Formats: sequence, structure tokens, C-alpha cells
Amino acid sequence: MLPEISVVRLNVQLTKKCNQRCVSCNSYELPSDDELSLDEFKSAIFQASNLFHLKNIAFTGGEPTLYRHFKEVASYAKGKAENVSVTTNGYYCTSEERIRELIEAGVNRFSFSYHGVGTHDAFTRLPGSEARLRKAIKTAARLRESYPHLYVKVGTLFDGQMSSAGGRNVFWTFAAKQESICTSSFWMTASLHSQARSCRKTSA
Repeated sequence: MLPEISVVRLNVQLTKKCNQRCVSCNSYELPSDDELSLDEFKSAIFQASNLFHLKNIAFTGGEPTLYRHFKEVASYAKGKAENVSVTTNGYYCTSEERIRELIEAGVNRFSFSYHGVGTHDAFTRLPGSEARLRKAIKTAARLRESYPHLYVKVGTLFDGQMSSAGGRNVFWTFAAKQESICTSSFWMTASLHSQARSCRKTSA
């Protein structure tokens, strides 16, 4: 008899579409006409939830909020797992209204991708993306006052600047300003931009 298996996290890539052109990723170059329909995603989530106890359904991309049925699939996932998370660049999440829409749809965990204080725009190759991201993070963090179970975290790649003590201090100073709302919710991923670029060249 097989032992009971508990799946901590089910990753669901909703789309390859992305509005950014990050140096570590070529998702924006890939064709996106093979996206699954809403019913197909529902079916896949349903089957997984019948096989395993899902702790978290995590939506990724590309930029997952660009998936045309994002709210609908998030709402469906809400009934199949303890948590529903989205990893986003935050570009389309700057308004309180938009974030509330996603929360009401079913998302209770936001993971924002931050690619270096002062270097984020160069990394994403999208002018103004850092300012919009910082606004999205602050807005989501502030909404924890209305949604106590909302979890907000920020992941960042180390580049030359972020590897320095000064660069880390700038990042953590920004994070600390949200600490009263997002305690213990910030994390950093130790990956070098140069390594990311090398991986991309190797896989090309």
C-alpha cells in the first residue's frame, strides 16, 4: 500500500507572455499561442487536487496576471488548496483596486520579483518598472491591514551592486519600511545576474 503523499506546492505556468524583457529570461520571445484554456487548467488542478492534498497552488509565467482568465482560475484554485499564490513583476498591480480584485478572486500570497535597487529597470529593460514595482509592494503590504492572512514577499537577484553591503542595506532599508505589515515576509534569492545570463546562453 502506497503511503499518503502531501504535495506542498503545485506550480502552474499560466502563460509565457511577459511585458518585461529580463536579461535572465527569454519567455517573452517564446510563442504564447499554446496557452491552455480555462477549462483545461481547471481540469488539471482538479485532477491534482484529487490525487494530493495541495498546500499551495502557485501561478507563474511569464507574467501570470496577463493570462486572460486569471481571476477565474484563481477563484477555482481557491477551493482546491490552502493557499493561492502568484509570482509577479507587479507592473499591473500598482493600484489598490487591482490588488483587491486579485485577493477577492482567491489570491492570498503575492511574491514580487525585484531585480536590484537602482538596477531593476536595466535588468527588466523596461523603463519605469522599478517605480511601479515598489508601488505595488507598498500597496499590497498596506492591504494586510484589511486582509490579515495576506502574505507578501519580495525576491531579488544579487548583482554586483546587491552583492555589496551598501546595496543590501538599500534593499533592506526599503523592506524594513514595510516591516510593521510584512514581518518575516521578505526573502532574497542569491543568484548572480552574470550567472543567469550564462545559463540563458547555455540553454540557447
